[in-house]
Amino acid sequence: MVVKEAAARTQQLAGLAKSLAQDTGDVVDGVFIWRESHFAFLFVLKRFFASAREIYLLQGTDQHAMALRLFRFLRSGHVPAHHDDPQFKKYFVGQGNNNTLIEQILAERGFTPVPVTEKKKPGAFYLPTFQWAQDHCRLDYSLFATTLKRHKGRPFLVNHCKGIRITEKVGMLASLEQEFGFKNLPAWYPKTLHVLSTNSMKNSEEGLPEAKWVYKPRANNCGRGIELFGSTRALLDFIANEKKTDGIVQLYIERPLLVRGRKFDVRMYLLIARTEPFLSFYCPVGYCRLCVNAYKSNNFDDVTMHLTNQAVQKTLKGMYKETKEDTTWTFEQMEAHLVENGRVEAGFVAREFLPKVKAIMVTLSGIVRQQVLPLVGTFDLFGCDFFLDDQLQLYLLEVNSNPAIYTDTQVLKDIIPTVLREAIDIVDAAHVPTANKPFCDQPWFECLIDESRNFQWDKTGTLPKKRKDLQARELWR
Repeated sequence: MVVKEAAARTQQLAGLAKSLAQDTGDVVDGVFIWRESHFAFLFVLKRFFASAREIYLLQGTDQHAMALRLFRFLRSGHVPAHHDDPQFKKYFVGQGNNNTLIEQILAERGFTPVPVTEKKKPGAFYLPTFQWAQDHCRLDYSLFATTLKRHKGRPFLVNHCKGIRITEKVGMLASLEQEFGFKNLPAWYPKTLHVLSTNSMKNSEEGLPEAKWVYKPRANNCGRGIELFGSTRALLDFIANEKKTDGIVQLYIERPLLVRGRKFDVRMYLLIARTEPFLSFYCPVGYCRLCVNAYKSNNFDDVTMHLTNQAVQKTLKGMYKETKEDTTWTFEQMEAHLVENGRVEAGFVAREFLPKVKAIMVTLSGIVRQQVLPLVGTFDLFGCDFFLDDQLQLYLLEVNSNPAIYTDTQVLKDIIPTVLREAIDIVDAAHVPTANKPFCDQPWFECLIDESRNFQWDKTGTLPKKRKDLQARELWR
């Protein structure tokens, strides 16, 4: 029913769209002025498309093609002609996750806050040209085009891309299986099983009865919902008794590399600066996250000695408050400690650790390039968590789409604001329509993939072509 209604209404709206294309409004003193008819028309169309998500079922039909042409026209036809005009440097920043830091950075760049639907005066309508929020649900994607050439000025910018699966636990497993093959997952990814794959779980009980496991829900972060199990039997009992167990289980790495007897992991950053043409960077400056309590491999009752997340460590309250400065270390601190204890030689981070991280990051970038929807103006800053075992084997634990940007310790104050400032500057520069010069490495970021110049850090020759099976995704996701 919705599909038929969508097709019929699309034909009716096509004529209105054509008239709008011929009569796009006025420019007074360099400011684009919306006519009241345009203002009303936009919201009619917005309501129409919001109610027609099932239209992708018409794939391959004339009605579907017409709907997509109209949809793309509407998204690309209402971008301010003067993006750098102060009147258009408006932002919307969602609450939570230290939003005041993002607001401060945008204010330094001449942006001012504006409610999403603020109407300043009759006939003029202002939208935020920069949006930042913790998740997709708080963002407005209605005006995003699929090609930069159709914009009259710079596009609107929003801090989450669409279509990316590696930020979900199950999505990461599926993405790596598609990239490398079901039985050929890379050595840097811990042995992982989808909870719903009962055969794999039973086989694990037979082959690894005494193995320790960690269960991670499908999409939670900050350590929420994670469970630790001392045997495969205990894990299977948990799965059998729980109604909602969609997620993954990973083989627990029992012999981690320790500093001062405590477990730690490393937070690094991956920046998707532009989706079309694709552009990505990685930040070689990160920090170590340490547990407050000493590590004991046989104690699974106290998760604070196993999970390094700051959110988990804060549950210790008084103890965390007294020792919080010691829960985040720089790479220099980590290397100095490991050298002092004879675990590594000087230069370990630059010579061994970072090149391995960068190689994994470029692999992740290639996967994202295949998955992401090419909505111009969308970008993403991912937090990637890495882990070393006592043999210095590097593992990727997960990729976070909403990495914590709190600055509770001096190390975080020294790193996170600079990472964010430079990332935002790169994203802004990447979306200037006339910018055709190659992107080189920045002070805190190194380029991984630049599709505009056919560049990938670890490859010579041309970039791999995007797979058609992954490109044929519906636009309404």
